[in-house]
Amino acid sequence: MGKDIWLVGGGKLIDAFIKKDVIDRYIITVLPTILGKGIPLFLDNNHTIDLNLLNVKSFDVSLN
Repeated sequence: MGKDIWLVGGGKLIDAFIKKDVIDRYIITVLPTILGKGIPLFLDNNHTIDLNLLNVKSFDVSLN
């Protein structure tokens, strides 16, 4: 149908796309929070989204 786009951000950015149900694939990256609470990925006012875990990768980022 259309071309692929890549959205990088939190819930405020993807909220409209979730409500229109136009996201085919989620690639979720979890980074530790240094300051504050972080950026929520999903806002409270969205419907439930059934997701299936397909892959997990972890990286060693220690500075030692």
